Amino acid sequence: MPAARSGLRSPQSDASYASRRIAANLRSIVDGAYGCCSSAIRYRVTTVLLKASLGSEQYRQEDWTTAIMILVAMSRWYGEQGRLEDLELTIDLLLPHATGMERVVLRGQLVTIATNRGDYRTGLTENQQLEADLQGLAEDSDYYRNLHSAITQQIDCLVELDQLDEAERRWRDADALIPYLEENRVEAQARLLGQLANLRREQNQTDAAIDAASQAVQHAVANHCPDVLIAELRNTKADVLRLAGRDREALDELNVVSGIDMPPGLRSRFLHLKALLLKHYGAPQALEHLLESYQNDRLRGDAGGVAISLLAIARIFTEDTSTIAHANASGRHYHWQTPAGS
Repeated sequence: MPAARSGLRSPQSDASYASRRIAANLRSIVDGAYGCCSSAIRYRVTTVLLKASLGSEQYRQEDWTTAIMILVAMSRWYGEQGRLEDLELTIDLLLPHATGMERVVLRGQLVTIATNRGDYRTGLTENQQLEADLQGLAEDSDYYRNLHSAITQQIDCLVELDQLDEAERRWRDADALIPYLEENRVEAQARLLGQLANLRREQNQTDAAIDAASQAVQHAVANHCPDVLIAELRNTKADVLRLAGRDREALDELNVVSGIDMPPGLRSRFLHLKALLLKHYGAPQALEHLLESYQNDRLRGDAGGVAISLLAIARIFTEDTSTIAHANASGRHYHWQTPAGS
């Protein structure tokens, strides 16, 4: 295999955006006392922050500890909902008071936010540092879980920075950790297979990418993994099928999960990929999907996604003005012959 290249791939097309970060990371979190967000949890955190801001004499160190514990639990729910950015300011405020594994977790959440915004160099550097810091916490029960998280996030960043040889090496490191995971082992395996598909695609090994993506979907479905994870993996499979010219199969994969409530980031990628496939058939629904993807990216502050969505929309206007004219005239009542379920 040739030496790894460095630097972000350029230029990035609207097609490459659909492929970006489709394989999800195992989130860098520790299970807390609460499994989901509630009004009571939000109240406890808000009370602690208010006391701190007002310099309340009733404020105690125990309050920081409680708030950090709750924030770690909240971040799990927010991450699963694709809303981790909503906690960024709170994490920034509490992080200086966190220690041990909880500090690593909160730092990891900030790194995840930066990576989701396209700052892959920062994501890579910070995750490498987190991996090093975890070595001092090897006795913690969540050591392997968070070590696995730090490595899998590095894989995504390395792929985006076109350092494919190093991404391959780190993938093998992450795979070797699977037997040590006490929880979520099945999900972690499915996600790793999705990452392998992503890596093989970038290495121009299309058949191997399709095989890995198919294994990922089968593994997730057979083991009753969460619907959102299955949607992510089917999105990965659809992308590699599209690159292989198997558009009909790719659309079938997307149609299976079209009714799933997806986090905004995944929803945006789903819409963009589906638009690329529908564009092949000259369907005006492609424009609708691109506009919705653009709106999602704009609301999330994803500047790269906004730019690429606008580029794709501009291409539709310049390459097929007759489609746009018909779409404008007919509203949402189209008569194109598109694949069933599109």
